[in-house]
Amino acid sequence: MNRLSTPPNQRSISEMHDFIEKWLPARYTHSVNLILKDEKKDPAYIRQVKNRKTDDRKITDALYTVAKLNRLQVEK
Repeated sequence: MNRLSTPPNQRSISEMHDFIEKWLPARYTHSVNLILKDEKKDPAYIRQVKNRKTDDRKITDALYTVAKLNRLQVEK
């Protein structure tokens, strides 16, 4: 019997979104813009990328970084 499998890249992106959902603080758009520095985005667009899981790798990476920092602060 053949099994359908998800590509490793898709699996890691899904795990990243799960981590972001779990650990992202309530107010995160300003922190994401601090990480992006020169390429600041509108807060509404950042929320759209997070909520709709839009494929914008830079913002997703910044959201993941903010979530990791929040996890470190909460677990101290």
